[in-house]
Amino acid sequence: MKLFKDKIEKKDVGFAEDSFECLKHAVGQESHHLGNLILTENLNHLKKLKQAREIRTDLMNGILKSLNSELIGQEWCLIKHICGCAMVCQELITRSEDENLIKIYLKQHKKLFLMYLDILGINEKNAKVKSSA
Repeated sequence: MKLFKDKIEKKDVGFAEDSFECLKHAVGQESHHLGNLILTENLNHLKKLKQAREIRTDLMNGILKSLNSELIGQEWCLIKHICGCAMVCQELITRSEDENLIKIYLKQHKKLFLMYLDILGINEKNAKVKSSA
């Protein structure tokens, strides 16, 4: 993560948004490899699942280091589940044609993002709204 050393602002909301999107997709990739493994029982998908998990783990560790976030207890794993749930909300939003359901999924997605920020220690008082991009 040396590339980011001087670029990431402490508690940078823009970086947090990008990292949330990245982790959502990394968790989604794991889920699809698991689905393929279940459907085909081809152990090549197990190998890809493990590889996807390693990528997601490396990404999470880099993101946490970049944001100087110290996690307590099971917060590391909780981030993974929050991102996974948010990814499914995103999928439901794009698939739904019911405006009321879309509003519910959007509201839940926003709550999940706010939970993510909270775990990272980003709040209204310390958030940098200026992006490091």
